[in-house]
Amino acid sequence: RKMEIAEARQLSMYLCRDIIGTSLSNIGVYFGGRDHTTVIHAVKTIDKKRKKDERIEKIINSLKQELSLSIASI
Repeated sequence: RKMEIAEARQLSMYLCRDIIGTSLSNIGVYFGGRDHTTVIHAVKTIDKKRKKDERIEKIINSLKQELSLSIASI
């Protein structure tokens, strides 16, 4: 697995949990039938990275802003 792909998947799982509040099981299903423990790991990993890595924080804020603009225009 490429690190970039894994990180993007983890970010996506994190945002699903953070923005929508989707259950861990449902997030796992949407991401190829992964177990809820995989989703927990992803959320915790991104949460830790977010505090240490400014790049991750900027990506999260940028994606949240884009999503809120997209939803507002519907």
